[in-house]
Amino acid sequence: MRVTKLVRLISALLCAATVAMAQIRLLSPSPDQVLYPNRVVRIEWEREQQLPIDVFYSTDNGNRWETIATALATDGIEWRVPFLDTVEVLVRAQLTAISAPRSIGMIRLTDSIVSAWWLGETKTVVSMVRSGVVNHSDVVSGEAPGHRIGGLEQIVGMSWYPSQSDSAIVAESYRLAVVSVGSGQVGDTFGTVPNAQIVAFAAHPTLPIVAVGYTDGYVRLWNIVERRLVGQVLSQALGSVHAVAFDPGGTLLAHGGADGVIIVEPWKELGSSTDRIYLLASSSTPTTAAGVVALEFSPTGKYLASASRDSVVRVWDYLNWRAEHVFAKLEGIARALAFSRDGSRLLAGDDAGQLYHWSVATGEAVCAPVSVGDAIVAIGAHPLVDTLFVATIGGTLSLWTVERTPIASDSVRAVVRYPFGLQLGRVRGAIGDTVQLPILLDRQYRVPLFERSVFAARCRIVLPPSVAVVGQRSQYADHPRRTLWDTIAITLNCGPSDTVGIVPLQVLSSPSLNDQIRILATDGIEWERSVSAFVLERVEDGEVVIDTLCRVQRQRVPTFTEDIEGYAMPNPASDDVTVVFSAIETGMYRIVLESLARGDAIVLFEERFERGLHRLPLSVAAFSVGAYRIVIAGPSQQRTVSLLIVR
Repeated sequence: MRVTKLVRLISALLCAATVAMAQIRLLSPSPDQVLYPNRVVRIEWEREQQLPIDVFYSTDNGNRWETIATALATDGIEWRVPFLDTVEVLVRAQLTAISAPRSIGMIRLTDSIVSAWWLGETKTVVSMVRSGVVNHSDVVSGEAPGHRIGGLEQIVGMSWYPSQSDSAIVAESYRLAVVSVGSGQVGDTFGTVPNAQIVAFAAHPTLPIVAVGYTDGYVRLWNIVERRLVGQVLSQALGSVHAVAFDPGGTLLAHGGADGVIIVEPWKELGSSTDRIYLLASSSTPTTAAGVVALEFSPTGKYLASASRDSVVRVWDYLNWRAEHVFAKLEGIARALAFSRDGSRLLAGDDAGQLYHWSVATGEAVCAPVSVGDAIVAIGAHPLVDTLFVATIGGTLSLWTVERTPIASDSVRAVVRYPFGLQLGRVRGAIGDTVQLPILLDRQYRVPLFERSVFAARCRIVLPPSVAVVGQRSQYADHPRRTLWDTIAITLNCGPSDTVGIVPLQVLSSPSLNDQIRILATDGIEWERSVSAFVLERVEDGEVVIDTLCRVQRQRVPTFTEDIEGYAMPNPASDDVTVVFSAIETGMYRIVLESLARGDAIVLFEERFERGLHRLPLSVAAFSVGAYRIVIAGPSQQRTVSLLIVR
């Protein structure tokens, strides 16, 4: 017996030592690799231990990290680079030991739970049981004070009241009611439809709108404040609507039910939008056997998770009308879905009491299913920490934690480039001064030449709180300043000059000494972590649109002329020669003829050139035969052209 314990101890120590020595190395992107927003880059790594991988990126030199994906079981992932407010980015891959969800607290309520959610960013879970008691449960302390709601029977569920944390919406079989979460007092009722019972409902994230699914196959939208119907559409031809969900941005509504068809559409154009998306939660035709029972959007709104009666959970890339992952078969029907707080993992709970945990990036299970012991009716991931609650049909509310232990990491610094580059010029000014901030074509990106000489464009710039736009105050009409930073649209005139726009700014205050962003400082301007480029998006009616959203270029695009190497013609030359070269920037240019034999030089030409292709006739009649070099010196660089003179 002692020998067995000793062997186990030695094995555990060896495993711990192995994990401690586990290393990871990023293979791609390589250091200083160029990344382009809205393009896909392959992130790859090699590791000594088959532990899950978390991948992050940082735009502020590692002070804050944004999640790309977590709990990856693969050795690589494709990442579509977002628009980044920097010209360089850190990419990090991290070996992480992720434990299976572990229960850290439990409360037994008086009856079967029908609904539950986190109360904001607190540690309290608000829940309702079928008998009509609303509880505020602190699962860690075990306290669950509650209030009974009088006058309501056959309760279907409860949802938060948008923008009011002290109120909630309760659904009975045939009506909705606004209730006080603190006192249990019931307000006015609404939502009654003849011969149609309520099956599912969801509140808008910010507006007083609730979407309700009925047994007659209709989804109806109700205004909570005015207690009136504001829209309806036939959703399910074969029976009830069992699931409805708003996306986090509050623009889209997803609904599905008996016939297995999921519809995603703008709720303001319910039933009339040409942008309706249809997703079929079965392999062939709509059928009640594949009826949808739960829907859940990811925190960013990129994915939609669904669960159906055939015990299958799917993650939809709904904008592309396809299932990204299909998880089958579960032991029971999954009626509870929840994404992790960063949207990288999906949790599901089924009727058999099994809690599932998958990686959204790969579709692989993060861990084996965990048995809860009773049918799961609700799951909620906390918005700040890796903690979730699990509510069961038997009235158990439990708190679970997912422990994540970083083991080793590797990071590389990559360069961010844009198809079309702009930069903000340098200005100086004291408080109260009005300065003219130029917007320039960025020489660093070697902007190609345009066959078109002049065209109009737009860009957005970030406006910090220490300055204000002078003059064109109408620019604030669509973008009122609500936060520390703001963006305004600036009109550009792209032509032969490098300066394409001017922003008149008034200095309101000076930045503090510890502020990383120096606005109108004596040594130049740094604009929100060195923003220096924007993205050429598309052309509409001859106008080039440059936008930070960095969507895929579509419609007509301008024709670019590649930057050509300079040359002389004829070559060899006798008396006259024409030098052809590209001026990639506006400024003074000097043409110098150097003799390779004698080592002397003479200036043939000096003048200001606009950006573009130039043909410059020169006379070499006064020079003797031999080998020469023509040096074309511009504002920031010079080029050379070989020339032979023969007679």
